[in-house]
Amino acid sequence: SISYTTTKSCSAAQWLPPAQTAGKIHPYMFTQCQAIHARSLIPCMDCPSVKFEYKARVCVPTWATCVMSALMVEKDDNESSASSSTSDYGNNNNTA
Repeated sequence: SISYTTTKSCSAAQWLPPAQTAGKIHPYMFTQCQAIHARSLIPCMDCPSVKFEYKARVCVPTWATCVMSALMVEKDDNESSASSSTSDYGNNNNTA
């Protein structure tokens, strides 16, 4: 298991303030890893010929929805609370 954080200068993670969203209540965070921005998000070889499997555990506030380029393999209701929800994702055939 590898854990890491990124910084405010991560060019792959971008935020829209509430004023720029449809409901104008909550912010919107998204990642854009094209062209070479993935390496600012995670330590990786960032080129089309290099692919890798991954798993991710994501905890978001209940008002937010997490969408990933992977299948949700488990939603952990034991870790959920009234204010957040935790889900596990994976992009390979052996994620369960």
